[in-house]
Formats: sequence, structure tokens, C-alpha cells
Amino acid sequence: MKNMNRVITVMVVVISLMATQSLIFATEQKADVNSEESKTNKQVESIIPMQPKIKLSLDEAIKIMTTTGTRAESAELNKKKDKAVEEGYDEQYSDIKKGLDATTLYRPQVIAIGAAKVKKKNPGLTDQQAAAAFEQSAAFSEAMFNITVSAQAAGATLNNKNIVNKRRSFAKNNSKNNYEADINQIKQDTIAIYSGVVLAEENYRISQDSLRVQGENLKNIELKYKVGLLAKKDVLEAKSSVEKAKTALRQAENKMKMAKMQLNFLLGYNVMQEVELTDRLTKEQAEIAPVETAIENALKNRNEIKGADLGKDIYNLILNEYRAYPRFSSKYLTAKNNLLVAEKTAKDARSQIEIDVRMRKDTLDEKTDALESAKAIQAYAKEGERLMKLTHEEGLSTVQELLDVEVKLYQANLNMANAISEYNSALRAYVDAQGVGTMRIPLQETREIISVMNIYYK
Repeated sequence: MKNMNRVITVMVVVISLMATQSLIFATEQKADVNSEESKTNKQVESIIPMQPKIKLSLDEAIKIMTTTGTRAESAELNKKKDKAVEEGYDEQYSDIKKGLDATTLYRPQVIAIGAAKVKKKNPGLTDQQAAAAFEQSAAFSEAMFNITVSAQAAGATLNNKNIVNKRRSFAKNNSKNNYEADINQIKQDTIAIYSGVVLAEENYRISQDSLRVQGENLKNIELKYKVGLLAKKDVLEAKSSVEKAKTALRQAENKMKMAKMQLNFLLGYNVMQEVELTDRLTKEQAEIAPVETAIENALKNRNEIKGADLGKDIYNLILNEYRAYPRFSSKYLTAKNNLLVAEKTAKDARSQIEIDVRMRKDTLDEKTDALESAKAIQAYAKEGERLMKLTHEEGLSTVQELLDVEVKLYQANLNMANAISEYNSALRAYVDAQGVGTMRIPLQETREIISVMNIYYK
């Protein structure tokens, strides 16, 4: 499912400061160039000023992202857009209601005009007599008929009134759900981004530890080589491991810097703002509902179900307009087909929601097992390192065997950090799947709802 299993996408900011100045000729020109560059840098910094180091918890990051961050601004704009749609349906409903009441609203005016004409031809009649005479005439019936036809041509029918009223009610009820869906998505993304930075920091720390250990191994091996206990080959292997550890550390540092810049951008900070994340990678705790309960909750709460049901109801009302048409007429067949598509979409939505919840539960179970395995592997790797160091000191194992054990511990530590991060993401996705979800439902047209639903579950 395209949206349900989508990989959380994160906006990447690319910072490009271009300052091309010639540094030739006199010292004065160099000073001018430096001055201009300084002004440019100050202008860039003034856009989003740097602050002293900020300490930030995950809850604080979520609060910023859902209130003042760039994504929160988009959610507010969507909320205002939904409000405008809701008010538009109010206006449409009012116009249709006026159209349906046209015969009542305009009847006194029509009678007054007609009575005046009757009285002009028959001066001896009183106003009441002239009005009564006009109401009995064919002209009056024709005038009221024309008003009714004009109102219906403008869309003032009882069926249209029911359709607009249903859309209006849906818009009123679902504006809040749409905003909640936006906020849910922001929270999921914030947790993923925050965890991504913490994971990058953890990987950087692990890489630092790995380089330190490899450096210590190299020193010990070189000392043993000098006294003739080890061969030159052992020294070269140790040096190679140190260089690999340096490369891994540089890669980890670059990933950490990029992750921090992405987080700063989405929080509305200067991208180079120094931020200390106070929450570490730990297994989140939350009540995990049985899958059948989770499915029941999702079918009751998810936006997709509400949108699909609206589409079915609207197309059923539209078909009512053409039930008197011949069963093989184009208009009837089109309306009938649209209803069938809407009914299928509503039915499929329930099945797909169930599939989605079951898949999220399976993913959570998988990540739970993976986390337990990562814990065990990490424990085995630590114990293996301890034992290998002992045997190596006694001369019972080779340098390569020691280096291999160090690499295994390094990988085990990385896998443990990744396993915690993936478990937390799977847990949040499973919990959110039982509420309104993370999908916005268009409020404008039923056709758009059906289209979105079909694309969503393709």
C-alpha cells in the first residue's frame, strides 16, 4: 500500500553560500572583498539567527513541529482551506434553500405586479379583488412555473439540497479529523527524524569507540612486533583496521551532520544551530492492543472509511436523480456505474484497512523479535571480545582473530541501535493506525475522494 508502507520522507535542505570575489591586486581590494563577504554572511545569518546551544527532548521537538515548525504551518494552511470549503458548502446550502423557497419568496411580488395590471384594465376592482383575479389566471400559473424551472436549472432541487447538506456535514465533522491526521503524520515524522539524529550520534560514538579500540590494538601489536612476538604481517593488518575505522568514523560524522541540519531546518532553526538531544535511544513503552481489537478501532476511526462512505452516499443520491430515466440511457448508466465504483471503494477500504493494521502488527512483532535478537547478539559479541582478548594475551589466538571479534562487536552495537529505532517506529505506526490515521480526505468533491481512495489502495 502506497501510503501505508511508505518510507517516511524528510525534507533535505541544501545550503549553498556563493561568494566569488577576486583576490588579486592590492591589499585594499582584499579588504573590500572580505568586507563584502562579511556583509553577505551577516545577511544570511540574520534570516534565522544562531542561538546559544539548545537542549531538546523528543517531547519538545514534537511540540515545536506541531505548533511552529514548517510542517505545522502547512497543517494550519490545510485547516484553513478545509474551513473555507466548509463555509462554501454553507453558502451553497443556503442558495439552494432559497431557490427551493423561490415560489414562496416571490409569490407576493408576482401577485402585486399581476394585480396592478389587472386593476389597470379594470379600474373598478379593489386591490384584493384584482389580486384574487390574477391568482386565478393562467399568467400567474405560468409565472410561478417559470420561477420554479429557473430555480431548478440553477441547481435548486431537493436532491441537490440533500447532497450539499451531506457534504456540508462531512466537511464540518471531518475538518478536525483531517487536522488530526496531519498532526499524526508530523508526530510520526518528528519521532523518525529525532530518532534518526540520535541514531546517527550513536553510530558516530560507536565509530569513535571502534577507532579507539583499533588504535589501542595497533599500539599493543607494534610493541609485540618490536620484541619479536609478532610478525610484520600482523602490524600491517592492524594498521589496515585502523584506516578502515577512520573511514567509518568520517562517514558516520557526515551522516550525523546531515541529519542534524535536516532536523534544524524542520524545527525552524538555523541549519547550523547547535542542538543537544537529551533523549537517547531506548525502547518505547506503550499498550499494545491485540490485532483484532486494533482492527475494530481502525474501522471505527480511520479517515479513509469515513471518506469512502461519503462517496457511496453521495453517488446514491445522484442516482436518485435518474431513477425515472430508461435503464439503458447514458445518464442512468453513468450514475449507476459511479455508485457501483463508490460502493466497491467503500468495501475495499475496509479490507485494506484490515490488511494495513495486520501488516503493522506483523511488522511490530518482527521488530520486537529483531530487537531481542540484537540484544542477544550484542551480549555474545561483548563476551566474545572479552574471551578473545584473554586468549590473545596468552598467545592462543591470532591478531586477525582479535580484529575480527572487534569488528563483530562494532556491528553488533550498530545493529542494536538500529533495532531500537526500528522498533519504536513500528510501535508508533501501529498505535496511530487505530485512530484517524495519517491520511487527509479531500472535502471539495466526492469524485476527488473516490479518486484518492483508489490511488491510495492501488
